[in-house]
Amino acid sequence: MYYLIDGYNLLFFQLQPGENLQKQRDLLIEKLAKYAERLKWNVMIVFDSQYQCTEGSLNHFKNLIVCFTRYNETADEFIVNKVRHEKKPSQVTVVTSDQKLSWYCRIESAQTMSVREFTNQLSRQYKNKQKAEIKPLKKGSVSTLQKRTIDRTRENAKKEAQEKENNERENPGKENPKRENLLKNPKNSVESCFQAYLKIFEENSHCEISQKGSKGLSQKLQKDDLPPIESDFQRWLRIFGSGKEDEE
Repeated sequence: MYYLIDGYNLLFFQLQPGENLQKQRDLLIEKLAKYAERLKWNVMIVFDSQYQCTEGSLNHFKNLIVCFTRYNETADEFIVNKVRHEKKPSQVTVVTSDQKLSWYCRIESAQTMSVREFTNQLSRQYKNKQKAEIKPLKKGSVSTLQKRTIDRTRENAKKEAQEKENNERENPGKENPKRENLLKNPKNSVESCFQAYLKIFEENSHCEISQKGSKGLSQKLQKDDLPPIESDFQRWLRIFGSGKEDEE
């Protein structure tokens, strides 16, 4: 379908008293170009320039063509001649509330529509287009962004686990090189060093507890055979005390 619009007829239908005519015309063209592009409509809007000494002009804005008539030619005359020279005038819809222009266009087999009907249809179809493009997520579904975040997190976890496994295989019984560099570098902050020592302490404590737990499964200890309870401070001295003596 091809829409042929009587420009000032549509503009005066929307124009409010006291508004600048040229400014509102530019806003109408901008809005119409936006809507026509989104809806894939082919639209031509025609404005009178009969009192200006110009040859007329045609300006293309994607799906919209803006026409200013030449000197001594009205928009009505241009529209009727345009319809008359169309190969399939029945596929042309002339948008105007001018009854005389509508009558002439219907004689040429064109369809007609008032500016009120056109603006209502334009707004309705534009809103329906927007609703169709915004599809709500189903309950329990995951958006594309969430799926990418989950996949990225899983990949990073796999890489870290693989690096840790390779490091333990290449350096059995040795501490993580990054942690050793952290402890040996005097420029590191006290807090960062403390965190590194605390991590080593927790890992050693966890290993000891797990080893004792596995032994307990195979043989039950008697009450008198239980080792003395070791405080966290004593365990700390046992783990790190040898290193301090070596440094001295």
